Amino acid sequence: MVRYAAIVLVTVTLGLATWAGPVFPARTVRSNQVRSLADLSMIRIAVRPLPEVLRRAGLSVDAIRSQWSEALQQAGFDVSDEALALLELRLVTMQDPNDPDNFAINPVLMLYQNARVRRRPGELVIPTYVNIRIGIERRDGIANPVRRVLQAMRGQFIQDCRRANEK
Repeated sequence: MVRYAAIVLVTVTLGLATWAGPVFPARTVRSNQVRSLADLSMIRIAVRPLPEVLRRAGLSVDAIRSQWSEALQQAGFDVSDEALALLELRLVTMQDPNDPDNFAINPVLMLYQNARVRRRPGELVIPTYVNIRIGIERRDGIANPVRRVLQAMRGQFIQDCRRANEK
């Protein structure tokens, strides 16, 4: 009986010690896409020409590029036309001929960087980071939802860059 009580006491003590012990966070596993952003400090920005429906709604390539440039500079990036890394933003819209007042909006953000493929000599310029969104908006209110999604994409990109540099 004493032996049984000792085993129970040891088991309960170990169980409580394990349960009450410090909880260490799991090692963060980052995707290759996020890992490709590590040590990125200099970026070139390209905003592709906008579809007509977005231009008519008051959006412009220059304004979008300026907003991205300012946000990235505030986040500590050097925005320069001399940078090797190219951050490209493309806004695609699609219209259903049966419903001309609604548009599908597809913003695509890609970061192109030089990369090596082991089986091939030299470097390739490939997209190492891609963020794609899609939504449907009415023609008469299309500008504000597009601005909001672009702001969210900027924030996500900056956050992913910070995550890539966490130790």
